[in-house]
Amino acid sequence: MPARSKKYFVAAIIARRRSDGTLEFIIIRSIWDGDGKLRMKFPGGMLEAIDDENSILIALRREIRAEVGLYIKPRVRPSLLHSYETKNEEEDIVRTFYLVWAGDCEGVLHKRGHRDGDTWMKRPEWKILEEIDTELHTTHRPVLQKLRRIT
Repeated sequence: MPARSKKYFVAAIIARRRSDGTLEFIIIRSIWDGDGKLRMKFPGGMLEAIDDENSILIALRREIRAEVGLYIKPRVRPSLLHSYETKNEEEDIVRTFYLVWAGDCEGVLHKRGHRDGDTWMKRPEWKILEEIDTELHTTHRPVLQKLRRIT
């Protein structure tokens, strides 16, 4: 029996509060070449291995820059919002979601979509929780309960 592999997924929940007090979040609609389905997701990506939490945060910063166009300010340390593990026949995936406030970022949101490996990503969008709720990719849905608590 081959050894199970363990992978890591990290995503950023980039949030801001509108003038009426409503929270909104950056999402990306993406299409994976493998099945052609349009999915809504938080910006993030996979890591094959990690050394410590610092390597996760380095990957988080890289993914936000690549997928969204923003930089997390150097002295800012994102807050772990939620983490869980999924298992299938071949691998285990540890999924972590970090909260990043828009005010802790610099840069400009991408104005156009782009290709990232085997995935086409549309431009990032700000959405309120109710707009995200029904369309969010299944692997990102567990974080919704945490987001409801902060809104």
